[in-house]
Amino acid sequence: MTIYIGIDLSTDMKNTGIAVLCGRQDNAEIFAVQNRWCGTVVQWSETLNLPGIGQRDTFTEKAQRISQIVSNIVNNNEQVTVAIDVPFGWPVRFNDALNNYEIGEPFGIPGQGNDNHDHYFYRYTERVLMNANPAGIPGDPFSVSTDKIGRTAMLGSIILHNLTNAVPELGFRIQLYPRFNHERKIIEVYPTACAFALSNQEPNGNFSLRNFYNQQMDLNLPDGARLDKYDAIMAAYTAHLLETVPDRFNWNYPNIENLADDGDTVRREGWIWAPYRNSMAQLRDHHLPILYGLLQNAQDENRPRGGQG
Repeated sequence: MTIYIGIDLSTDMKNTGIAVLCGRQDNAEIFAVQNRWCGTVVQWSETLNLPGIGQRDTFTEKAQRISQIVSNIVNNNEQVTVAIDVPFGWPVRFNDALNNYEIGEPFGIPGQGNDNHDHYFYRYTERVLMNANPAGIPGDPFSVSTDKIGRTAMLGSIILHNLTNAVPELGFRIQLYPRFNHERKIIEVYPTACAFALSNQEPNGNFSLRNFYNQQMDLNLPDGARLDKYDAIMAAYTAHLLETVPDRFNWNYPNIENLADDGDTVRREGWIWAPYRNSMAQLRDHHLPILYGLLQNAQDENRPRGGQG
C-alpha cells in the first residue's frame, strides 16, 4: 500500500490542511487513517492526542508538530510520498542579488538582465510552469521572494529538514529529478496546476481552485470558506498521479539533468511536480469522479471515516 500525504502549508496551524490517501496495488483509493483522513493541524493534533497548538508557538514548534503528525501517519508503511504546497527554495538570482546588495544601488546583478526582474521574482520551475502552453495556467504562482508566502517557505524549510535529517529513521528524500524514485519521498506541488490539468473547462482568466471546487466538483462552497483541507487533498492527489501516471509529468522536465546551470538551479530552488493538461485529457473521466467523492466527503463529514486503512 502506498500512502500519499498532502500538506497545504500555512504559518497558521488552524489553516494548514493535511490529507491522506492510501493507494492499494490496484490503485484503488481509500482514505482512513486513525479515524481521520483530512483536516487541519489542530484537528489532527486532537485526533492523535497531541498537545494543543499555542498562538505564539515558534516556527520550530509548528514544524515539529507537523513532523509528528506525518510520523504518526507513516507508521510502518514503506511507500510514502509527502506532497507539500509551498516553495522549497528561493530564486537563485534573488539570493545572489541579496548577497551583493548595497543601499543606493539598483536591485539586481550587473550584467544579468536587470530590466527583466521575473528572474528575481520567480524560480526556474515556476517560469517553466507558466510557459507550459500558450495560455499558461491562469493565475501566476505566488512569488516566494516578493509575496507573503516567503514566511510560509521559511516554515517549510524547517519541515523539510525535520523529515529528511532531524528524524533520519523516517528515511525521506526530497525528489527533484525523475531518475530518483525513493520509497519515501517529499515533493513540491502546486494544487492549482493539478486542478487545471484535470479540469474540463477551457482555460480562462477566472480559473481558480475555488472555481474548480465549486463548478467542476459542484461543491458549492460558501464565500469565505477555508480551502485548506481541499487543497491538501489536491496535493495528495498530485502525488498519487505522479506515482501512477508519471509520464503525464514529463512535459516540464526539459533535460535539466544534463544541463549544469539549470541542474544547479534546481538543486538550489526546488522543482514543482505538476501534470500536463493536454496529456490528462483522456484520463479526466476516470479521475474526476474519484476527486469528486474525496472532496464531497471532506465537505460532508466533520470527522470523516473511510474504508479499512
